[in-house]
Amino acid sequence: MSLYDTPEGIAEYAAISDGIDGRELIDRLRTLIPARSRVLELGTGLGKDLEILAETFEVTGSDHSPAFLEHVAACRPEIPLLQLDARHLPLTEPFDAIYSNKVLHHLSRDQLTASLAKQGELLCPGGVLLHSLWRNPDGGFAEEHQDGLLFLRYSEAALRSLLPQSLEEIALEPYTELGYEDSLLLILRRP
Repeated sequence: MSLYDTPEGIAEYAAISDGIDGRELIDRLRTLIPARSRVLELGTGLGKDLEILAETFEVTGSDHSPAFLEHVAACRPEIPLLQLDARHLPLTEPFDAIYSNKVLHHLSRDQLTASLAKQGELLCPGGVLLHSLWRNPDGGFAEEHQDGLLFLRYSEAALRSLLPQSLEEIALEPYTELGYEDSLLLILRRP
């Protein structure tokens, strides 16, 4: 059980993430796929980005935490939700895009590569992955553990070294979320 499997953890996450959402990332996704495309969000959390995604796309939310899923289901019962771990994606239905905002940094490097490869298999031809991760401006990888969760930060080169060969890199670029260029935007396409 992690911090985000408890009501106290959800309240702490809500306080930490207050005023933050992925609207700019989702605006970028809107330039890559048409409206009404099928999108899977990994790590829905409180559902902020899910609501923004639902404005344009046919979205399915997912999270590893049953507590987060219960919260989102109570607020947005019309949106399909799945309990999933990004390390294991036991799905067969295709999506036009898979999206996450600061979720995949909880995976080890090997798990990240495997997850991206599996996500690529779940994409329709021409589909895209759009993910944000924390950036390590000092180069390489930086690893932290907090409240039972792994947090990995990547430099551009370090993240690029983990990308599966089956996917085409569209973008890997720094952007600012909380501090100057503290984040990375990763966009991959299935050929």
